[in-house]
Amino acid sequence: MRTIYKLIIAIFVVGFITYYTTSSVKENKALEGPQVTEPLPQQQLEEQVNALERPSEGVSTFVGQSSDAFLAKYGEPQRKDLSKYDDEWWIYNTSYDAFMMVGITAQTVTQVYVGGEHINMHPFYVQQPIDELYRSMIIQSEVNVPIGDNLYSFTLSEEDLHTRLLIAYEGMYAQVYLHEDTSTVQAVRFIDAKTLVAQQPYEMMFMGELVTIQPPTSFQQQEIHAGQTEQLIDLVNVARTSQDLLPLIMDDALQIVAQQHSEEMAQEGYLSNESPTKGDIKEQLKTADIAYETAGSNVAISYVDAIEAMHGWINSASHYELMMDDAFTHVGAGVFLDNYTQIFIEQQSIE
Repeated sequence: MRTIYKLIIAIFVVGFITYYTTSSVKENKALEGPQVTEPLPQQQLEEQVNALERPSEGVSTFVGQSSDAFLAKYGEPQRKDLSKYDDEWWIYNTSYDAFMMVGITAQTVTQVYVGGEHINMHPFYVQQPIDELYRSMIIQSEVNVPIGDNLYSFTLSEEDLHTRLLIAYEGMYAQVYLHEDTSTVQAVRFIDAKTLVAQQPYEMMFMGELVTIQPPTSFQQQEIHAGQTEQLIDLVNVARTSQDLLPLIMDDALQIVAQQHSEEMAQEGYLSNESPTKGDIKEQLKTADIAYETAGSNVAISYVDAIEAMHGWINSASHYELMMDDAFTHVGAGVFLDNYTQIFIEQQSIE
């Protein structure tokens, strides 16, 4: 009998050691968003007059219209998330190939992000070649945005011109998110002038007064974090679906680990997959008693929202490769202020 007990214990010990020494963990370097300096006031800016004629079809036509008009066309959203820049994000995620996020402020559509190929985002479409854009419209490195007597001038960096264009239309703007490796359109955000200036996603100079937003309360900030966390999961699944990969399943335990990591990065002022107090992702998963075959993590800071963070990862080859790993089955995400964490695992098989 003692021999049997010893054998059982030996098998358990070997299995335990094997699990924690052979489980594969992939960690990328942390990604930092574009370094945008404080807006610079100017004495004189020239207002451009070459904005394109506004599209006559597609979701961009709803920017500036009432939210009721959008509801009449697309119905109720599946989720409503509190936003830092709008009252709400309306999330349409029933199908990832028809995914939309719609910004609503004071019952008015202020921005529409489209990542699904089955939504009409004329004059753009998912997988559209960049060369086609340059042949069909004006692409500029400087875009001026007038609001009343104020004028704001955005300057796109060399990286911006390869990853996120800004195109001026009459009374509206389009941020076109590109996949640099494939030279194609990945998604588009149609946005009104005030919301664009409030976000300040590019280097900006201005003449007049800055657009200000009301800072959220601590309770509202928690809701914003929760919404952006779910958005990160939606967005990674939109990207995977576009490559004919299965969507990842949200895991509550992974959510907690990812959220704690984002909070600690903000509070302790570091940017890394590895926590100075909890160790690397492998150690964090071990502490949380999360079993897995393989795992990986992406972290980022200094992006204005979940959309920008996701497209930053998409345009980093190693981060994108991790998100597109077809071995992964589950995902957790965490957001705290402008700190973003994704953790992926291949769930351990049950024999």
